[in-house]
Amino acid sequence: MDVLCSILQKNIQEANISELKCSERLGVARFDLGGNTILLYRNSKIDIRRAADIADARLIMKKK
Repeated sequence: MDVLCSILQKNIQEANISELKCSERLGVARFDLGGNTILLYRNSKIDIRRAADIADARLIMKKK
């Protein structure tokens, strides 16, 4: 988690990430990307909130 959080922190401007919050203790990173809230968990689980449907979530996952 500490590596993930540092990578996200370093790439905030390039990746168009906003409202980044990382909790290494809880094992979660949360940020907004293009109007969607993304949650990345230590156990590799990914939640995408405010996606219109599954196809939209897949497109969000493919963004760089």
